[in-house]
Amino acid sequence: MLEELADKLATIATTMAQDDGGIFITIDEADKAPTSTGLGEFVKFLTERLTKRGANNVGVGVVGISGVIKKMRDSHESAVRILTQIRLTALNDDERKEVVNRGLAEAEKKNGFKVAINEDALTLISVLSEGYPHFIQQYAYSAFAQDTNNNIDIDDVVTGLTKENGALHQLGMRYFENMYTDEVRSDDYRTVLQVIAQHSPSYVQRNTIIKESGLKRHTVDNALVALKKRGSVVVKSGQKGQYRLPSQSFATWIRAFKVGKETKTTEQSA
Repeated sequence: MLEELADKLATIATTMAQDDGGIFITIDEADKAPTSTGLGEFVKFLTERLTKRGANNVGVGVVGISGVIKKMRDSHESAVRILTQIRLTALNDDERKEVVNRGLAEAEKKNGFKVAINEDALTLISVLSEGYPHFIQQYAYSAFAQDTNNNIDIDDVVTGLTKENGALHQLGMRYFENMYTDEVRSDDYRTVLQVIAQHSPSYVQRNTIIKESGLKRHTVDNALVALKKRGSVVVKSGQKGQYRLPSQSFATWIRAFKVGKETKTTEQSA
C-alpha cells in the first residue's frame, strides 16, 4: 500500500511540476498518534520512495503540540533527521487582534451587517487567549454570540466567557476535561493541579504544593513528574521546583468548575 501511495503521489507530482506546482501533505495532531502507528517509519519510507522517483516537489509536515519528535524517533531512529523542526510560538498582540477583526469582516460579508468591537473588549480577548488560536476563536465567538447591539464590549466578552455553555464550558469540554480527567487518573494528581491553578498565572514552589495539597512529598513528586510528561504542567526554565499550568484559561477553568465541587460531591456520596 505504501509503495502504491508513493507511485500515485509521484505521478501526480510529476504532472503538477509542469506548472511549477507541487504537493504538501500535513499530518496534524501527530502528538495523539500512538507509537504503534509507525509515524516515523511512514515518513522515512515515503520520502525515500518519492526521492527515488524524482518527485522533489512533494513536502511532508508533521504537526503536534508535544512529544512528536519522541514518537517519530521511537518508530524510526533516523526519521527526525528528515524534517526541519519549526517551533510555532503563540501569536503576538497585533496578530491576535487581527484574527478577531478578520472574523468580524467575514461575518459582515455573510450576514449583511457590521458588528463592531471596542478596543477594550479586543484587548481583553487578546489577553485571555494568551495567543493560542483556538482560544481566540472561542472567546471571540462567545462574545459575538452574546452581543445584542452590534457593538461588542467588555461585558459581552466576560458574559460570553462565564455563562453556562459559554467559552470556558466549551473549551473545557473540548480540551481541558481530557487534560484534567482522561489523562490524569489519580485524585491526588488532580489535587496538585488544583493547587497550582490557585496560584496561576504565577509559578508555584514545590514545597508550597506539598503544604497546600496535604499530600505526602513522594506523592506530589510522582504527580509532578507524570503531569509534566503529559504536558499538564510547565516547569520554569532554568529553575527547579517551580511549576504552573500551560495556560491561564486551563487554570481559570479548574478554579471555576473543579475546585471545591469535587470535595462536596465526595462528601455527599459518603
